[in-house]
Amino acid sequence: LYRTGDLVRWNTNTTLDYLGRNDHQLKIRGFRIEPGEIENTLRDHPTIHDAITTTTTTPHGEPTLTVYLVLDDGPAPPDRETLNQHVGRHLPGYMRPHRYYVLPAFPLTANGKVDRAALADGAVPLNAGTTTGSAPRGPMERTVAAVWTRALGHDDFGIRDNFFDVGGHSMLLATVREHLARELERPPAILALFEHPTIESLARHLAATDGDRPGAVTRGPTERAGHPTLSTDAAPPTDGAPADDPAATRLKRGNARLRAMRAQQRRAADPAGSASPLADPLGTKD
Repeated sequence: LYRTGDLVRWNTNTTLDYLGRNDHQLKIRGFRIEPGEIENTLRDHPTIHDAITTTTTTPHGEPTLTVYLVLDDGPAPPDRETLNQHVGRHLPGYMRPHRYYVLPAFPLTANGKVDRAALADGAVPLNAGTTTGSAPRGPMERTVAAVWTRALGHDDFGIRDNFFDVGGHSMLLATVREHLARELERPPAILALFEHPTIESLARHLAATDGDRPGAVTRGPTERAGHPTLSTDAAPPTDGAPADDPAATRLKRGNARLRAMRAQQRRAADPAGSASPLADPLGTKD
């Protein structure tokens, strides 16, 4: 046995209830995080006097790393992008805070210890820095921005902000992909979401791929309910896929291989029936 730092209690049915930690260790998406490492890294920044790392809950119920700061007098206050770059040079990505708040001083309990329960009182969000890029332009950027807002639970970002710098993570990309699939009537490749982590680049990529797709529809969220409306008329559906559609080509090849495999299984099970027309799957027309 060894001490893990977890607080639990026995139930009468011999199961354990998890109550939390007897230290300040945090757990985010399976990663155990020592907040002191983040705090010491931030204290090394010339504008930071003190820092406390904790977790807050997003509107979707997910814990996210949050830092409360007391700034030094004199230097110009940093922005979120500057601190993210500073932390990223010293710590792995999963230890990079997603939210920063500033306080004139940390609240204290009657015993002189930091009152962590009162940290949020009077805290002011740190300036994001790069959100001054520009507002979404055009229906595709507005659609992507609306999807980000639903996935992240906030709209504190600009079109050139990196998804992973404003609270996103790889599991949230699945949510983004699901929402975009509903908005655009097709799921974007998950790799494309990693390769285009800003609204500007992702919207450009999606618009380009939509332009290559017959009957593509450009959508934009409505001001009333955030649901998409058609901004161009969709081409009527066709009975079959175009000859140069790579997805249709792969599907046909897959169907041919499947028929061939089934035919081989039938011949192995019933050699006498090998002369049947069903035994020649590649001769069967789709």
